[in-house]
Amino acid sequence: ISATAVRVDFVLYAEWEDMDTWEGALTLHFTKNDLTEQRYAKVNVYLQAERSRDDELNRTVQADIPLFALAFVLMSTFCACFLGKTASWTQSRRLLGVAEFYLVIFGCIAGYGAAMLLGVPFTVLHQILPFILVGIGIDDAFVICGAFDGTSKTMSYPERIEVAVQRVGVSITLTKLTSLASFLLGATCVFPAVQWFCYYAASSCFFIWLLHLTAFPALLALDARRAGADPPRLDPCACFAARSPCLPGVLPVGDANGQEAAPEESLLGKGLSMMIRFLTSHVAGIVVTILLFLAVAGIAAWQVSNGLGTDFDIMDLTPDQSFLRDFYNKEQEHFGGLSTGGLALPTNYYIRDVNFSTVEVQRSMEQVGAEMLALKSINGERGLKSWHTMFTLWANQYKGTSPSLPLEAFVAVDVNRDGCAAGLPNGITSCATHFLTGPTFPNAVIEFLWTSMGAQFDGDIHWEGNDISVIRLRATHVDTVSSEQQIESLEEAEKLTEKWQAALPGSFMNSGAYIFFDQYRIIVAQMTSSIGLCLGAVTVISALVLAHPLSVLIVIIVLGLVFVDLMGNIVLWDLDLNSISMINLVMAVGLVVDYSMHMAHNFSLQDGTLPRKRRAELAVREMGQPIFLGVSTTFLAILPLAFSSSQAFRVFFKMFFGIVVAGGAHGLIFLPVLLSLMGPSMDVETKTEVERIENLEALESNSEHSPKADKEGTFSA
Repeated sequence: ISATAVRVDFVLYAEWEDMDTWEGALTLHFTKNDLTEQRYAKVNVYLQAERSRDDELNRTVQADIPLFALAFVLMSTFCACFLGKTASWTQSRRLLGVAEFYLVIFGCIAGYGAAMLLGVPFTVLHQILPFILVGIGIDDAFVICGAFDGTSKTMSYPERIEVAVQRVGVSITLTKLTSLASFLLGATCVFPAVQWFCYYAASSCFFIWLLHLTAFPALLALDARRAGADPPRLDPCACFAARSPCLPGVLPVGDANGQEAAPEESLLGKGLSMMIRFLTSHVAGIVVTILLFLAVAGIAAWQVSNGLGTDFDIMDLTPDQSFLRDFYNKEQEHFGGLSTGGLALPTNYYIRDVNFSTVEVQRSMEQVGAEMLALKSINGERGLKSWHTMFTLWANQYKGTSPSLPLEAFVAVDVNRDGCAAGLPNGITSCATHFLTGPTFPNAVIEFLWTSMGAQFDGDIHWEGNDISVIRLRATHVDTVSSEQQIESLEEAEKLTEKWQAALPGSFMNSGAYIFFDQYRIIVAQMTSSIGLCLGAVTVISALVLAHPLSVLIVIIVLGLVFVDLMGNIVLWDLDLNSISMINLVMAVGLVVDYSMHMAHNFSLQDGTLPRKRRAELAVREMGQPIFLGVSTTFLAILPLAFSSSQAFRVFFKMFFGIVVAGGAHGLIFLPVLLSLMGPSMDVETKTEVERIENLEALESNSEHSPKADKEGTFSA
């Protein structure tokens, strides 16, 4: 015996709960701690059941719960430490940082609830969404706090909140509106997984934006009252006053004349502004920086042009160590990837809602079976499994021997007719000479299925009462190892289906793996369409807010370069373009828009009389730190996913690693440098609609301006 493996399929006929229980018991018998356990000395057993995929998906999430908890701890700790002055016991915002983190979580809960209320299905991938949305949401808190810290402390807390929100509320609303539009447009994709993910993301994004422009400013005002009390209250123990002069930042600091001192600029803000000042100090620095980013994008485009894989392995959704992976590995080794369209993929041609007892339909079944077997993608050596061919041979052998096989019901047909030999078994070369027709046809088929010859075809015929409703003809695809070959197989099946619609209306050729083949075929077009729509939404919304068409053009250029880099990132990590990576690309819009739009909008708020280089530097001083901290928060959110037990979750880490690196670098370096070269000039008005908060240049020359003038709203640029 030369066989290396035997596959045994158990077909269950029982109530769903009973079958589920039986499958669970079978799985437990051959596994230990969810890994394959060999119980026999002379045979190795590997198994999968109908419920195995769901069980392993759930185990994937359960195994990563500690990583999710770690991510929440890292994000909340980071937010608590860096939302205010880290080293101060009174001017820090530790309690506010934790509250901000939970505001984002509450926004996610509200978004999930709204999506579920609307009937959007929930999948295991949606459990990753909060980590992504935390990165999108928390950077708004950093932006609001940065604007609040830049206001004059001579104003009341409500006035300072008002001015801060006036300063950054437009850009926050713009970025969230753009994210919402991008997610909703991403939901136009034909892939259900992408649609559902985008619906949950859009709903959650809306509530996060709402909380940041309502609840967070209120919490910020309360925290400011705590820090500005006399004496100030400790953070996070707000019930206790800070009286010791040893604690840093306990008392308000004034200058020698008793007037308000300039706010202390952070080291991070200084470093980022110095970097931009250095890069823009000479034309050579600007040119080199721009060429460097363009070169990276060019390399990424070249990598993508060499080929971008579109495969999808269902095992990516299971843990690395799993009895189901063991089964699929052995399946691939001995029989081929039957479930995902790797090797030896079975396929069927379905015929329905016709009178199967007529000669015309029976001849059509023979012909369609022969044409199916003749397809380039079908393995001719494995042959055609045709119940009709075997039934006709059996009926001709026993005609006239039973009431269901009366002689007068048989109609003579040409023994040399086209296609009749396709379904003949080995050893038989002659086709049947007669077809059974008439009302006894269904009864004869039932008798045939009860024979040893016909039992193998029991699953090929579906009955409605005593009539045949649907039948299938079975074949096997040739070995395929690439998505290109599998796309060709799908297209051949579609052409055969279309050809037979006139003779056999409603018939079709199908396999369980065709859904993956179709994804491989349309994923590039779907990705291009979705990203194009997202960029279109960014263009339209930006044009409504950014005051100059050139600003809109620059933002679109930045987003385009980032997406080229992200496509290169897919190749760099040896990933494939599939529904999971497409979800990441759509989600990237929300993050990259945050990184770029805040900077571009702040550039437009700077004094238009200043040179472009100075305005770019001031924009980085004001927005650089919040954007950098937002990038850092997103990185911390997805960092634990790098250690996930599932490849699918690790794909999220790899994709978002590219998003935060490429998006952050373009938002903090490339965009300011480009603005310093070709940023639009703004008309200067005596009184602006959005009150100008003192920028850091004004703070450096604070002695030349009185607090009274600042309070009246005359701000220096």
